[in-house]
Amino acid sequence: QRVMLACAVISNPEVMVGDEPLSGVDIGTKWTILKQFIEDITTKEIAMLVVSHDIEVLSFLCNRVLVLHNQQNQQSIVEKERGEPIKEMMGKLLKSIVPDA
Repeated sequence: QRVMLACAVISNPEVMVGDEPLSGVDIGTKWTILKQFIEDITTKEIAMLVVSHDIEVLSFLCNRVLVLHNQQNQQSIVEKERGEPIKEMMGKLLKSIVPDA
């Protein structure tokens, strides 16, 4: 996965799409990859669409998160609009949608 992400960044795309880009990667490696990846896409000004269930990755990687439940848009969360971290907002939203979550 690290090689695939590097190849994608090297090709200088305007937009990248990642579907569970770090699934199956151990935690230590995941954060190393994320830090380097953020630096690379920020430097090259690459937009990224990430599909993931990993709230930790989304809160680290994204400044806007669209939450879907039963194929329906539940809410668009933008960290900068509310000043509250995405991870905390997503937790509150998930509890309101699925009370046992």
